Amino acid sequence: DKQLLICGTYTEMRGVQTGSHGVYSLAFDAKTGILSVIDSAQAYNPSYVAISNEHDLIYAVKETGKDAGVYTIPCNKNTGKLGVAEFCEGTSADPCYVALFNGKLLTADYSGGAVTVFGMNDNGKVDKRLTYVNLADNSISTDEEVSHAHTVNPINNESALVITDLG
Repeated sequence: DKQLLICGTYTEMRGVQTGSHGVYSLAFDAKTGILSVIDSAQAYNPSYVAISNEHDLIYAVKETGKDAGVYTIPCNKNTGKLGVAEFCEGTSADPCYVALFNGKLLTADYSGGAVTVFGMNDNGKVDKRLTYVNLADNSISTDEEVSHAHTVNPINNESALVITDLG
């Protein structure tokens, strides 16, 4: 009756360290309602995670301004043990969402106002940035009026995507 949960957490907020390691694996006991930590992996501000159905891997965005990117973290889905996070740069600023789609990894980049598409190798690890779609209108000057991509989701396994934009 135990379920494996994966959680990304901020390691720094407004310049202050939170004490978090980054990504955690947790066991949830549905009978008792108890949630307990199994393991953690060092990652900087991994605010959102996705779990591969095909590989024992977790993907997490590094939401840190312009030096942002994506982590690939090995995860034993039977034990919840996590491996060492590998980092791949190439998103625009502050990715806040990650999704898997047709053998690609997609991020919604909040401050960058873009969606980034990464290739993946045969082992499921993030390979390199293939492209990104800039949603921002660079002629607009105020932060409230520019694009802030918040999620990116496939439509029924078609070749189309829905992107929510907070801007």
